[in-house]
Formats: sequence, structure tokens, C-alpha cells
Amino acid sequence: ARGWQAWRQGTRFYATERHERTVYHVRRFPDAFRRFRRMKTDPLRLNQLLFRRDIKRILAAQPYDLVITGPSSYMTGFLPEHLDVPVVFDYLDCGDWENHPGVMHPEEVYLRTADTALGVSALAMRRIEEAGLPGLLLTNGADVAMMREADGTAVRQRFELGDAPVVSLIGLTYSRTSFYFLDAIQEARRRVPGLRCLLVGRNAALEEEVAARNDDTFVWVGPVSYAEVPAYFAASNVGLYPVDETIYFHGASPIKLFEYTAAGVPVVLPRLEEAQRMGLGSLRFVTPAASSCAAALEAAL
Repeated sequence: ARGWQAWRQGTRFYATERHERTVYHVRRFPDAFRRFRRMKTDPLRLNQLLFRRDIKRILAAQPYDLVITGPSSYMTGFLPEHLDVPVVFDYLDCGDWENHPGVMHPEEVYLRTADTALGVSALAMRRIEEAGLPGLLLTNGADVAMMREADGTAVRQRFELGDAPVVSLIGLTYSRTSFYFLDAIQEARRRVPGLRCLLVGRNAALEEEVAARNDDTFVWVGPVSYAEVPAYFAASNVGLYPVDETIYFHGASPIKLFEYTAAGVPVVLPRLEEAQRMGLGSLRFVTPAASSCAAALEAAL
């Protein structure tokens, strides 16, 4: 009964007041057929129809001056064309930054129909310029004061870490093709006695892999609230961003790189275009493989 009630609620258009602001819920039906489509980024046509109608209702209800949209077309479809207000495309974390002849990707539709765009990286800015749009580079960042004032003592006490050297992966962004960073941590521990690794976040596949290794080097923390996160950065000696050197990560601007840096913690990661452009002295670039990652962890510690 609760499931049916939630389903009905999700397919209704309604407005609520939160913190003196009007929040609209647009209609969206569950898309059971997405997994079978060749282009997974294509929306359910019914959802796009409903989304466009709901956006027009919102703009008619109040005199808004601007519409800002992110790459959410796979859920909702695209905005109506020829709106009476300027449209800003927030070009963040798009899945495919490359041009493919004969294939129209969602970000290309957004860039074609927007009036201007915010780019999260230099790669995004190049795409914006290619589309002939005015753009503004707006990378991610961190709450520097919050990170610098954080204390990791309670985290170390809770997980019985003592004065052990601690490597952490906060947010659980990692290579989807291998668990090379887990091998790297185990290899590094053979050279750094007492090394521990904090894994903070939610990811079923990674949790299963860590459990299968049955190694007390790894401390599975699980998800924590945003208010608690700074303490985990403060409890770390070295951070990890163990992804692949793919176009997606070359064009990303990961918040965790700024958060580790604000906490005074070095980070080991592959040689990614945007990360290198940042010029942060805290970053240690390596080949995304177990042996090079382990050596970099040891050197950073």
C-alpha cells in the first residue's frame, strides 16, 4: 500500500513551501523500459511531455527571471524550447564529453538550446565554446574553514585506529573496471606497518569485495551525514581518488580533491586533465595500477 501511495505521489504535480521558498514537484512515471533501450540517456516520451507542461505551469505561476538546468534528461526529458526567460545549462559531470559523428548526446541538445552555460572544467569550457555559447568556468570547491577546524580524534577512537597511518576513500568513487586500489592498499601495508583504510559511503559491490578479502586493513564505515564528513577527512593521513583515466574523469572536478586539500591531506590519483589543471600541491599523480598506487601511498605517508 505504501509503495502504491509513493508511486501516485511521484506522478502528481504539486507545490510545497520550504524555508520560505516554493518547491515544485514535477510529474515522472517509472521508466521500466530504459534498460532495454540502445540509448540509455533517452527519456520516456511521456515523462518529457509531462515535464515540459509542468515547467510551463511553473513559469506561468510566478515571474521567474532565469531557468538553470543540469543534465537530467534521462529522467525528465528536455526543457521546452523558446521559453520567455534565459536558460543556463549547468555542464557538470556529463557522462560522455566526446563528439561522436552522427550521434546526438544529451549535453549537445542542452548546449544547442541554452542561452549560456556554466562549465565545471576546462574540458567542459571547450565544449561550450565549440557550441558558440558564452560560458563561465565554475569549478567545485570546499568549505575551507569547516575542513581546517575539523577534529578526527573521535573517528580514530571509534574505529580503534590509535596513531595508525590512515588512508581513506571518502565518497567511494573508484574504478569500475578493477579494484586496483584495494590491492595497492594491501601492498602498501606490507611496507607501512599498521596501515588502515577508511571506506566512507555506500556501495554494495565494493562492500562485498572488501568483505571477501577478510582483511582488517579495511574499515567499512558506510554512509555518514554531511555534518560528520569533515572529521573523517581530519582523521586521514592520505586520501584516494582511484578512478580510471577515462574521458569522464578527465572532465570532472571532484569535490573531494578540494576537501582533502582544505584538510591538509595529500591525495593519490591518476593523471587526470582537470586535476592537473587545478595546480594543487596536495595531489600525487600515478598510473592507475596497484604497484604505482602503493608506492605513491607509501611516499605520501
